[in-house]
Amino acid sequence: MMLNEKLKSRLEALLQLAKRGVGGEAENADEMLNRLLEKHGCTIDDVADERKEKIWFNIKSNDERQIVFQIIFKILDENTCGFYRLKKMVGVELTKAQAIQAREEIPIFLSAFRAEKKKIGENFISAFVHKNELFSTSSEGSNGESRLTIEELECIRAMADGMKKTEVLKTIEDRSLCATGIYDEA
Repeated sequence: MMLNEKLKSRLEALLQLAKRGVGGEAENADEMLNRLLEKHGCTIDDVADERKEKIWFNIKSNDERQIVFQIIFKILDENTCGFYRLKKMVGVELTKAQAIQAREEIPIFLSAFRAEKKKIGENFISAFVHKNELFSTSSEGSNGESRLTIEELECIRAMADGMKKTEVLKTIEDRSLCATGIYDEA
């Protein structure tokens, strides 16, 4: 049966979700797919076009390239695949259904990744400052209130807990020993 492109795209997306979704997500997609197939008098063979074509995705950094790779690995349910690379683009060969899923998921995940990276970058500085006690102990000029949320403070504390405190005196001593020739830096 000949399907219009809008319906075929919807059916392909549901097929991918039914194949690769988790738990109830896959079951719901499978039920909806079967209802639509029956309603439109078509079969799974009308939808399951396995021909692959090269699809390109724009990226802004190497970190984003890695996120796109991971999304593609998830969609393909494989740990490796062949990618094509350009400076600010990543290409991969996908079926039509896989391409639909990738085009839906990649912008969503990249947007979330950028937001989290920005938030973590801001909190990272605070965590480093707190871990290394790089602040005045004087309460003069401070009202004692924090402008951070409890969630942000917990994130900063967790980051600081994972950091190694910089040992200033030990580093100065090691440098002094190196300068005198008593100790060689490793």
